[in-house]
Amino acid sequence: MRTKTMLLAVLGCLAVTSCATAVMAEGLAFGRSQAPAPLEGTWVVTIRPIFCAGPDVGTDVPGIPPVKSHLTFGRGGTLIEATSNPNFGAGKRGSGHGWWERTGSTSYQFAMQAFLLEPNAPYRTGIQRIDQTVELLSNDGWSSSGPVNFYETFDLSTAPGLAPYRFGCARAEGARLY
Repeated sequence: MRTKTMLLAVLGCLAVTSCATAVMAEGLAFGRSQAPAPLEGTWVVTIRPIFCAGPDVGTDVPGIPPVKSHLTFGRGGTLIEATSNPNFGAGKRGSGHGWWERTGSTSYQFAMQAFLLEPNAPYRTGIQRIDQTVELLSNDGWSSSGPVNFYETFDLSTAPGLAPYRFGCARAEGARLY
């Protein structure tokens, strides 16, 4: 009888330890399916074009005012975006859709694409793709930077290696929408 009790106690300890380990691992996990909650929610984002290269790399491009957008980071790594950028014209750019994932304790990355529905010089019909690296500064603020590319296609998966016809970089600051 003592052996049976001892065996049940050991099995019980293993079960509790396994559950605790799984819960702790889930909290530290990275990637789209394990993206933790700090970035989840809707953010008011101020976007500024910056120089991608040269002596002014990382500084604002002069003469271009900042643009406001709303980004919503959903549970599980989904992303939707709406922009107020007047350069695209009313009804000429769709909303952005994409993904996000955690890459470090306070860092994330995301990518999104939006359809450009009508030519509007200097933009052509196709896709705008935005890739950003995000650093969470607090529960209510983050900053990011990365490339912004424009492609003359509606489906990048059918055109691997396609070079963008227009490209640049952007820096953004996000403030949680309350």
